[in-house]
Amino acid sequence: MEKSNVENGLMAVWNIFIGQQLEGKQVEFSAEFSCQAAPLLSFQEKYFFGLTGSPAEVYHHPQTPWAAEFVGGANFLTAEADKSSILSELGCFQNNMDCQSGSCFQMVRPENLLIQKAELSQYTGTIQCINFIGDREVLTIRLKSGNSLMAYVDSGQNWSISEPVTVYPKQYHLFPCVENPN
Repeated sequence: MEKSNVENGLMAVWNIFIGQQLEGKQVEFSAEFSCQAAPLLSFQEKYFFGLTGSPAEVYHHPQTPWAAEFVGGANFLTAEADKSSILSELGCFQNNMDCQSGSCFQMVRPENLLIQKAELSQYTGTIQCINFIGDREVLTIRLKSGNSLMAYVDSGQNWSISEPVTVYPKQYHLFPCVENPN
């Protein structure tokens, strides 16, 4: 079966990233990637790449920050976790991720951010850029800390540059602070 251009491109990227790691062992990127490659990888290589599982599992529950960004857009925020809660720039949330206590990264996909207009006294950030892409808009939001987030919202909501907004994650994922995801 002939491979698509996308699959060939992924194979090239995969071979560049992992070529030196496997010391000459050949690995092909395919739908059966995790079955073929996982036995060849050390724990560190699996942690770094984290591309085992179905595409939906890798997208919604990535094993590493690298895997999260490899399969789609991702915002990363530094957070502090304990057994019951998570505190990040976006607020305090219930820790339902079974994340260990301590510093971690909160990863939120752009489509999983709820953006609402806010008063200056209650805002999380301000809109810095608006890009129109068909039926949605991509907002770049500057948080009070100076960090930026990317959010996808439906078109036609009349956003404006410098408008104060509140940002709330509808869904998020946590990673321990082992590496800097940015």
